[in-house]
Amino acid sequence: MKILLKSSLAILLLGQAAFAQKDKLPPLYVIKGDSAVRGYGVNATSKSIRFKEKLNALKSIDRKLSQVQVYFLQPPEFTEAMLLFQSRNYKAAREKFAVCVKAYKNFDEVPGNYSSLAHFYEMECARKMNDLEGLASMMSKFIADPILNPDHKLQLEINGVFWDAVQNKAWTRLLSVANDPKWFERKLPGSIRAQVAYCTGLCYEGTNEPIKALTAYNTAFTADFAASEIISKKAALACLRILKNHEATQLAISLFGTDDYNEQLEGAFYLKEGKAIVNLWDKTLGAGSKLPADYLMFKKYGK
Repeated sequence: MKILLKSSLAILLLGQAAFAQKDKLPPLYVIKGDSAVRGYGVNATSKSIRFKEKLNALKSIDRKLSQVQVYFLQPPEFTEAMLLFQSRNYKAAREKFAVCVKAYKNFDEVPGNYSSLAHFYEMECARKMNDLEGLASMMSKFIADPILNPDHKLQLEINGVFWDAVQNKAWTRLLSVANDPKWFERKLPGSIRAQVAYCTGLCYEGTNEPIKALTAYNTAFTADFAASEIISKKAALACLRILKNHEATQLAISLFGTDDYNEQLEGAFYLKEGKAIVNLWDKTLGAGSKLPADYLMFKKYGK
């Protein structure tokens, strides 16, 4: 009798687990012409999709993707991950997006699926955390075709061209790309423009051209500093580092307060520029974070 009860309990638990698994099937609409059917995805290939009209339905329906449109409804796992991402909690968001990637892996060949979209944002978390090695690893496995958003596709292009070069310190290759007129003539969103300029600044620093790097970094932190907070901060700090270490700045500091100091000196201009960036950091750019102590010295100089 006990053995029978245990067997019955095991069957019940297995049934509950199976039902819980069904709850993970992505809700979707399958649209054909003017008609739309609400259902739950079972699995898919690049050519067809299998779905059920009800979670507990025993019968599945197969449709060719060439004959229908599939619209996925946003799953709760993705919603939770996006809230963390928008709160700039990139470490936690990355973990949640990874869960979403696996949960809906069976649909990653269908346009607009949430496994591919979660994978895209998982890479965005890696980029924002400056884990360029992790970004490169994920990019090598990523299939971009199911991504529908043009800005997302552009970001993937930037990842493969600019961030890959930065990760490999391929400064000669990046210099060639950075000087390609298409990146200056092409209409780019502010966040993408900031990334291109920042990577260009890293390139010029890597080839020992600090003034060109300074110009690129200035573009990076002014292109979209409200939304591209991480890039803006890094670019501003890079500007301060270059300005402080430049020999003309060091000369101006040594002459400051003496009769030999002249506002027309190259270094005097750099001191004023540094102070302007420090003031901007205190007002908005720093977003409440303290300026590194190395750059507080700019507050002493310039108007």
